[in-house]
Amino acid sequence: MWGGIIAAMSSPRRLEEGGPWAPALALLVALTAACHQGGRGPAPVFSGETIDAPGLDVEGHRGDRGNHPPGNTLPAYAAGLAVGVDTIEADMQISADGQVFMGHDDDLHDTGCAWTGEGRAPSTRISSLASADIARFDCHAELEGVQAPPSLVAFLDAFFAEAGPEVALNLELKRPSRADADLYLEALIAYDAGCSGCFGERLILQSFEWSALRHARERYGDRLEFRAAILDKRGRYEEIAKARAYAEIWSPRHPLVDAERVEQVHALDMQIIPWTVNDEARMRALIELGVDGIITDYPDLLLRLVGRLR
Repeated sequence: MWGGIIAAMSSPRRLEEGGPWAPALALLVALTAACHQGGRGPAPVFSGETIDAPGLDVEGHRGDRGNHPPGNTLPAYAAGLAVGVDTIEADMQISADGQVFMGHDDDLHDTGCAWTGEGRAPSTRISSLASADIARFDCHAELEGVQAPPSLVAFLDAFFAEAGPEVALNLELKRPSRADADLYLEALIAYDAGCSGCFGERLILQSFEWSALRHARERYGDRLEFRAAILDKRGRYEEIAKARAYAEIWSPRHPLVDAERVEQVHALDMQIIPWTVNDEARMRALIELGVDGIITDYPDLLLRLVGRLR
């Protein structure tokens, strides 16, 4: 499905001719319309005035969450790739049987995914569900079939089949413990070994639990190449400076970014990639401050702003 949607988006003529991917794109268009009629409000409208931002890392939050909620699904990731993001931002959870799945929230009910199995769901939490039961939750009622939270393997298979070699991955370690970090890293290392090092320089690992990133760097840094991004809600310079020992990216809540902090963090030789920015004026202001990237629910808006929308 992922490849079909992207192929249709990139080839309007095939749609006009009723090409093989027209039904897939029609489903995605219907999903977009339903999203904007269903409580999230209208998508932001671009003013039309672009800004020069060479090298800016445009990161699609959960793929393309704003246009295709709840995000962290194959259709949402496909939409992010289709508009031309530089990086797909995604979140990793762990199932009851120790498998890694994509999802922002442990509770699938909070995400808006509905149980489609018989009777009552054994749980709505990924951490309490076996893999087979997670596959029975549908996160896109607007689409045909069951669009379940994808496993890490299914997500990576689709990503590497469709994304160009220039597109990066930013994966959040949602579970905070060292044991959880071990499981995430071992899963990524196993996948990388199976695809002969397909991650290359394309992988970012991010977390609010900075100790998990430090652990990942110390224990797995010689087995898997990645950049570490510290997610930050406080913006204390002393803490950021200490984290530079194992992290290359400061990824703060966007109101924490000002000219002074940009200068300080860049002096540490760290990149600055704030989240989650959905307002054009704020995107413009952050670019003028000199950030290195922006995580947004609306990558199409940011790409229009910098003149790079496909």
